[in-house]
Amino acid sequence: MVKKLSAFLLIAACCCFSMGETATVRTIFKDGRKISKSVKLEDVSESVKRLTVPKSELSGDVRFIDVVADFAPAKKGDDGYWIHARGTYGKFDKDNGSYGMSRQVIPVWGMKTPSSAFWANVRTYRFDYQFRVEVKNGNYEVFARFDIENVRKWFEPYNDIVVDFNLLSGEDANYSGMARIQKIPIGKGRGADDKRQDKRLPRVRLSVRRHSRKNTNPRSKTYSGKKHRFYEGNRAPGCGAYAFRGCRGVC
Repeated sequence: MVKKLSAFLLIAACCCFSMGETATVRTIFKDGRKISKSVKLEDVSESVKRLTVPKSELSGDVRFIDVVADFAPAKKGDDGYWIHARGTYGKFDKDNGSYGMSRQVIPVWGMKTPSSAFWANVRTYRFDYQFRVEVKNGNYEVFARFDIENVRKWFEPYNDIVVDFNLLSGEDANYSGMARIQKIPIGKGRGADDKRQDKRLPRVRLSVRRHSRKNTNPRSKTYSGKKHRFYEGNRAPGCGAYAFRGCRGVC
């Protein structure tokens, strides 16, 4: 009886794991039609699962391709969050609504849900997709929307759509783990703050230990720490951490 029960649990676990290795690809056509299908993810490694949408499926009547992770469903009240590489963050506390970011400087986002934690890396079309969060009746979808119609304004679709889902577990199953693992260069096995790189590249050490100024949001020299002062146009005097030559060295 115990052997039969163990075998049953093993089969059930395998089935659940197999079901989790899928993503929904939703094709939205120019005439408003929508077609969704479940696609099995390819094993890149034990913790990295890859979705590929062939270039041949990006026909002239396609407007958008949405890529949704099936293995990380979320609804209002769930413990967890979604997070974008540019610092946007949200909990699962809405009934309805949407959020979108059209320009991706860093093609990465992540989720932590009761069933899974992962960060996604868009490998192709990294400048041609929108990051989307949509909530309907308390059910969340966090996904990448590839703007194929806009790509065609300039040239024909030039590659397969490739998205890697990096699964996290243990102490790494949180936003800190997403940041730690995401910064490690693929194939090198170490991050920018590695001691060996620290000795050879002093500017890398400087970039790790000091926050550099964002070009899109310069600091104001008049910031008092208690109250923000707003300026019109480009009047705010910015102050950065590097001179141009120093930034060039870091890059």
